Amino acid sequence: MAERVKIIQDISLLYELSLSIGTTLDPQENCYSFLRTLISRKSLNFGAIWLKNKPEASDNYGLFYIYPQFRASETTIPNDHYIIQELNTKPFVCATVQDAHYADVLHETKVGKGAYAIFKMGDLGFLKLFAANRPHGFSQIEMEQLKQVVDKLSTSLSGCFAHIQLKKETEHRQIAQQALSESENRLRRIIDSSQDAVVTSDEAGNAIEWSMRAEK
Repeated sequence: MAERVKIIQDISLLYELSLSIGTTLDPQENCYSFLRTLISRKSLNFGAIWLKNKPEASDNYGLFYIYPQFRASETTIPNDHYIIQELNTKPFVCATVQDAHYADVLHETKVGKGAYAIFKMGDLGFLKLFAANRPHGFSQIEMEQLKQVVDKLSTSLSGCFAHIQLKKETEHRQIAQQALSESENRLRRIIDSSQDAVVTSDEAGNAIEWSMRAEK
């Protein structure tokens, strides 16, 4: 009976986490909704999302979002860090205070004893969760279940960043188009105000534009 209740609770959590992401195009708000729900339901201490500082050719990872606002002792780690090396071959890593590499995954102050659950987020980076009440770590089943919703978070954040990039490119094109239009209008005014006959031709020598003076 207890096992059945646990399964129902896990399914309910996965469903709630799925609903908490993808409702906004703001990546920070997405991270907040996801971590707030997960930490509350799983009785965790905090969660942190680390992303590549340069998506295409990064030599380091930076702390993108942490909830609750926890004091981080490090905000950047190199590309050859222990966590990155582990996630190159594994979808997730669990580290407890008894593990030899526990100090390598510790980037926060006043954490104490407990367990980290670290998940690969595709090509974006990774998610770190910490629980002080789990001295023996997270179970394999729990890690696999959480990886499913972490993958959804990764997809949602990728969409957010793609939208932001597209918006920037669109704004740049609009600015460039406006600058070109203003330049053409300015040139047109200069030509029309000239006292000389001005004629513009193409490579074949055909007249394609001329000033009012030339027309007269």
